[in-house]
Amino acid sequence: MKEISEKLKEKFSESDIEYRVGATNTDRTMGLALAYVSARAIQSRLDEVLGMENWKVSYREIQGGFLCTLSIRINDEWIEKEDGASVTEFESIKGGISNSFKRVASSGFGIGRYLYNARNSWYPIKKQGNGYIFAETPKLHLTEEKENQTK
Repeated sequence: MKEISEKLKEKFSESDIEYRVGATNTDRTMGLALAYVSARAIQSRLDEVLGMENWKVSYREIQGGFLCTLSIRINDEWIEKEDGASVTEFESIKGGISNSFKRVASSGFGIGRYLYNARNSWYPIKKQGNGYIFAETPKLHLTEEKENQTK
């Protein structure tokens, strides 16, 4: 079990890390880069570590969002964890389902949890549609102290 847990918690490659704009400065030229890993990257990690037959998800709609149950099978025993997320502004249902999956993977099994230890960094942003995107690709920066806590 310890070996499986460590493999699930391994850091993702830089290409699997995505960023969204968090807070912005008052003139909306800089945004706080919030790092996350995509649902597809998490699914690939689960397939690689457990095999596609040894994990499953189910969703329940709740008022304003979704609860996701992520179940993994180890030694013929199913372990279930659950977490939820609200619907999102963009692709509200798909976004809510995806976010609930990412949250339970992190909170329940530690997948990508180390990203919460990223140093908050500001990057130039530009307007796109109703929101903002980064004008340059953010980079993940973990402090040495925080990196050691994830090992």
